[in-house]
Amino acid sequence: MTVPPPPERDITVTRSSVRMDTEGMTTLVAMASDGRLHTPVAAEFDLQNARLAYEAFANRIGRGRIVLTCQNT
Repeated sequence: MTVPPPPERDITVTRSSVRMDTEGMTTLVAMASDGRLHTPVAAEFDLQNARLAYEAFANRIGRGRIVLTCQNT
């Protein structure tokens, strides 16, 4: 069992657990591939700016995922 995170935005977690769920993960991958799973992006950073991406993540800047991109030029 994990230690619950501190309350955020008036949401309190009282218990959390993790288990391996191959079927569920397969469903999520299919939904993402089909465009049925919306994953908000807070910010995108080029791989060269990974440190800035980490700082944005650590400071919780924006709501959504922090994305690292790699430009093959």
